[in-house]
Amino acid sequence: MSKQKFTYDSIQDVNSVKRYLKSLIRSIDEGKITLTSEDDSIDLKIRNLLHFSIEARKKGRKNRLTLEMRWTDKKEFPIEDDSKPVKISS
Repeated sequence: MSKQKFTYDSIQDVNSVKRYLKSLIRSIDEGKITLTSEDDSIDLKIRNLLHFSIEARKKGRKNRLTLEMRWTDKKEFPIEDDSKPVKISS
């Protein structure tokens, strides 16, 4: 089993982050995400079902929002899902 990992960490202005998120949405629509930096790259094919989680924290003046998507290349997640929908708004 081969293992690949891609990591990117930087400080960006809001418009740059919006461009990254829009590119990510387009890639999901096309069924493939390709991430590339000067040092590394990875290709991920999107499956029909993804495990999606959101975590938000606020501690004093510090804020954190973590989005995670997971899926497998061979098996789909079971269709049984008792999670409730989340509303994202401004």
